Amino acid sequence: MQATESRHKLIVYLLLPLILALATALRLWGITWGLPDSTHLFSYHPDEYHSLRGLFSLLLTGSLNPHFFNYGSLYLYLVAIPAALLHGGLVQQLEPGASPDLALRAWTLDARLVSVLAALGTVVVVYAIGRRLAGPLCGLWAAALLTVMPLHVLHSHYGTVDVTQALFIALCLLFTIKLYQDGDLASAIGAGAMAGLAASVKYNGALVIVAPLVTYMAVSRRRPRTSAAHQETRLRGTMPVATLAACLLAFVLTSPYTFLAWGEASEHIAHEIEHMRIGEHPAVEADPSAVLFHLKNLAWPGAGLLLPVALIGLVMLLQRHRRESWPLVVFTVLWFVMISAARVRYARYEVPLTPVLAVAGAYALARWAGHLRYKRIATVLLALTFGLNATLSYGIAQRLASSDPRQEILRSIISGSASAQATIGIISEPWFGLPPLDYCNGGTVIRHNPLWRGFQRPIQPLVVTRLDPENLKRENPDWFVLSEFDVRDSLRAEHGLAPQFIAALDSRYKLVAQRGGPPPGFALWPLASDWNYPWPLIRLYVRAP
Repeated sequence: MQATESRHKLIVYLLLPLILALATALRLWGITWGLPDSTHLFSYHPDEYHSLRGLFSLLLTGSLNPHFFNYGSLYLYLVAIPAALLHGGLVQQLEPGASPDLALRAWTLDARLVSVLAALGTVVVVYAIGRRLAGPLCGLWAAALLTVMPLHVLHSHYGTVDVTQALFIALCLLFTIKLYQDGDLASAIGAGAMAGLAASVKYNGALVIVAPLVTYMAVSRRRPRTSAAHQETRLRGTMPVATLAACLLAFVLTSPYTFLAWGEASEHIAHEIEHMRIGEHPAVEADPSAVLFHLKNLAWPGAGLLLPVALIGLVMLLQRHRRESWPLVVFTVLWFVMISAARVRYARYEVPLTPVLAVAGAYALARWAGHLRYKRIATVLLALTFGLNATLSYGIAQRLASSDPRQEILRSIISGSASAQATIGIISEPWFGLPPLDYCNGGTVIRHNPLWRGFQRPIQPLVVTRLDPENLKRENPDWFVLSEFDVRDSLRAEHGLAPQFIAALDSRYKLVAQRGGPPPGFALWPLASDWNYPWPLIRLYVRAP
C-alpha cells in the first residue's frame, strides 16, 4: 500500500509540473496580441479598458473607488495594485501632447498576466478537486484537460474578469468537497469566502454559494463521519451561518465601494441588469436560442470532445458519489440556466464551467480506465480529447502570436493611398474591430471622454456612414473598410438595411484586400463574437472608377 502511494506521489511530482509548464506556454504564447502601440491607443479587446478603471482612479485621483460597478472591484484591484507598483510612473504619459500607448500597453499586459496566474492556479485547483473525488490519476487528467481546453486557453490571454472568476469558483467547489468529506469549520469558511471573492470579481459569481448550501443538505441526510464536536456544531447550524458570513465579508472587504458609493454603484448595477434583460440587438435575433448558442460554443471549439465525456462524467458522479457530487452538478446546471436566461450572449460566460467540465470528463475517463473491459476505450478517448483540444489551442496561440488582420489592412491603406486627403468610409467610429484608422480607437463612448478625446489622430479623413446605403452614396468615400463586427449579426438576422448596404457597397466599390478569419477547423458553425476578437474578417474596398 505504501509502495503504491509513493509511486502515485512520484507520478504527481513528475507530471503536474509538466502540465503546468504546458499551461504556461499555451497562455503566454501570443500574450502581446493586440496590445497598444504607436498606431492604436487601446488594445483590440473591447473590455480590457474597463479592467484598468481601478488603476486610473488610483493614479489620477489617489482613490480606491474605481467608479466602475458593472462588475465587482476585486479584479480591478488585482490589476491596479501591481500595475501601480511596477508601472505607476507611466501615468505622466497621459498628459496632453504625450503618447500614452506605452503606458496603456504596460498596464494592459499587467492585467493579462493576472489572468495567466489565475489560469495556472485553476489548473492546480482542478487537480486537487479530481484527486479528492477519485485519486491522483483523476486529478492529473483533469488538470491536463483544462490545460488544453480552447475556451480557457483563449480567455487566459485577456485582461478580463472571466478566468479569475473561474479560479474562485473552482476554489469554492474544492472547499465544498472538503467540507463534505471532513466536515470542518475551516472548509465551511473557505467555501463561503471563495464564493464572496467570485462575486467580487463579477457579481453573478455569487451563484456558487449554492454549492456549500447543497452540501449542508447532503450532509444532514447521511450518517456523520466526523467528530462529535463537528457534528454538534453542524446541528447547531453555525457552519451554514459561518459560510454565509464569510461570503458576505469577503465581498465587502474586496468590493467596499459597492456600499460606500452606493448611489453611483446602484446606477451601474441597474444598467447592467437592464442590459442583460434587453440584450444586444441584432445579436439576439441572430441567435434566438441561448441554450443552443452556448451548447454550440462549448461543443466546438470551446471544449470539443470533452463536452459529451464531461456530461457522462456528471451522471456517473451522481451515481457513484451521490450526495458528494450534488454541489458540482447543481452548480453546473444552475450556471448554464443563468447564462441561458440572459439576452446578452458571449462565449466567455461559459468560462466558469470549464473547471467542472475538466473534472467531470477526467472522472469518467478515470473510472473507465479502472475497468479492464473499458481501459482501452478510456485511453483512446483521453488521447483524442487531449490531442484535439491541444491542436485547437496550439492554433489559437499561434494565431495570437501572428500578424493581426487589422495591422495588415492598415499597411495596405498606407501603401495604397495616393492622396493624404483621400477619405475612408467606416460604418462606426474606430473601435476594436477596425484597423487603427485613428490613434484613439476606443469607440464612441471612450473617444468622447475628455481624457482621451485629445488623442484623436486619424490617418486620413474618416467618414462614418452607419448601415445606411444612402449615406454611402451621398458621402462617396474614396476607400471603405468593412469589419465583420459591423455587419455579421445584422446580415445573419436580415436586420434593417444591412443587406441593402452590402449590395450598394459591392456595386460602387472594388474589393482590394481581405484579411482575417478563424483558424482552420474552427468554423463548423457561426461562433460567438468574442471567439473572433483576435481574427476578425476585414475587407478593404476602393471606389470603382
